[in-house]
Amino acid sequence: MHEAALERLGRGDATRATELAARLVSLDPLELRSQELLIRCLARSGDRAGAERHLAACDELFERELGVRPGPELRLAAREGEDQVVGAAGDRDAALGQLEAGRAAIDAGAVEPGIDCLRIACAEAAACDDPGLRTRALVALGSALVHAVRGRDEEAAAVLHGALALADRADERPAAGLACRELGYIDVQAGRNASGGRWLAKATELATSDEERCAILGIRGMALSDRAHYPAALELLKRSVELAEGCGQARQAAWSLSLIGRIHLLRGNQAAAATALDRSLELVAAERWTAFRPWPESLRAEVSLRSGRPDRALDRVQRAFRLACRLGDPCWEATAARVIGLAHVAQGNERSAREWLRQARVRATRVSDPYEWVHGHVLDALASLAIEAEDDDADEIVKALKDLAARAGMRELAVRAHLHEARLGVPGALDAALVLGAEIDNPVLDELLRSAVPA
Repeated sequence: MHEAALERLGRGDATRATELAARLVSLDPLELRSQELLIRCLARSGDRAGAERHLAACDELFERELGVRPGPELRLAAREGEDQVVGAAGDRDAALGQLEAGRAAIDAGAVEPGIDCLRIACAEAAACDDPGLRTRALVALGSALVHAVRGRDEEAAAVLHGALALADRADERPAAGLACRELGYIDVQAGRNASGGRWLAKATELATSDEERCAILGIRGMALSDRAHYPAALELLKRSVELAEGCGQARQAAWSLSLIGRIHLLRGNQAAAATALDRSLELVAAERWTAFRPWPESLRAEVSLRSGRPDRALDRVQRAFRLACRLGDPCWEATAARVIGLAHVAQGNERSAREWLRQARVRATRVSDPYEWVHGHVLDALASLAIEAEDDDADEIVKALKDLAARAGMRELAVRAHLHEARLGVPGALDAALVLGAEIDNPVLDELLRSAVPA
């Protein structure tokens, strides 16, 4: 229903989209994603007063029921269309210039100026009635919102659906493929595996070049890795790297290598993890891809930690954390904060470890569109420490991990949640962990399961 509402919104049928969004909200008023969609639909339909009223009602509901107010995403949705460029002249050259300038600014890390340029490009392309140029501009804007600005995935999805609605008429196959790929990436990060798989399958059908294929393979590998299908994920990610290196896509190679390193790290092969992550960081440095660096840097720090060098790990990950904070990316911040917490655990500093892991949990969920795999691994680390310290909220943390793992199909995290429950004395939890864990090819998890069985 959510996807159908976005599709209709993309086609300009805001009335029908609003009806579907209203039904979604009635089913679960505390689902922030649905609330944001309804507010966006109301604003897009021209009912700004209705959008503002619903925003106020939603703020009151969340504060009353959950004790928190929603983030800025809802207020941005209520202003949908307000920042449309007034007086666009329909200048095709201006649209092309702004599109190029926007992409360059995003690549250089100047996010907000880049977004502004891309919005101008979209407006100029619409005014000059060039469906192909408008499709490409919308895809560029949607992609920038996905990767450069956290908390804007819902807006990005609406923009990308708008691009898809134009793509067929404009015969823009590559742009349509990129839009499908980005929609798949949004769903993979959110743990919506079925819809993510459908979008990536469509992107694969539309792909005509190795440049497109290597990116799709990277996301498919990420999705499989998140769900603990490690050998299959490694095959796809290695192929992604091969294709990326063959067609000069160094950033894609760095991205896929970081995920290869993550798999080796999770499976306890520290030497292979270090090799993949060091290569990823070399490419990141060569490309001056500062916005991505905290991710492989934090993973590399964890390799040092797992290799018995907590001091070196802490020095490295603290740099990654500072950079993540400057970039304002909650996913990278949470990833680094988790490793800092684990380093303090290794050093026997339980109090600092607890503070860092709790901070990591807050950062991981600071926006409405977190990367759920990162969120889950933060909860797993925090659960271990909370149970060891007999904290009062250990049960709540384990339940949150179990619910997330079940919803997102993250098999290894589900096993770890059952192991935590077993430590808390939940009947049958160990048996469930043993059954589920038998299906996962991970020597580290196998050892955890063996050690949990009473002698």
